Amino acid sequence: MNNYISATRALTIDDYPLGFQKRGTAVYSVTKSRNGKQERVERTTFDGVKISKPKTTTYGLQCAILTCENGLTYVATWYDIGMISILKSNMQHTEETVWNREERYTTILDMIMNAE
Repeated sequence: MNNYISATRALTIDDYPLGFQKRGTAVYSVTKSRNGKQERVERTTFDGVKISKPKTTTYGLQCAILTCENGLTYVATWYDIGMISILKSNMQHTEETVWNREERYTTILDMIMNAE
């Protein structure tokens, strides 16, 4: 259970691990669907030579990039079924799922809704 300290809708990480011994830049941003009703997070990496194909999450009602007190970055998506899915920064594995019956749900949802 992580303690999230801030939420944003765009983030650039300069020293992002790209695999083996490579480091590069990762850019996270929140994008809207064509109809403008849903959002998802997109991550693009740059290794100094080429820009990677964007990696995206699934669409949800609202999204944000969260920073934890330990300095790690997470991606949060709020779904209309009363759930917030929080992914690790590589967007491959779910770190945790917070349901609307949990105490932390409203705190994390407020962070997502007020992210700038």
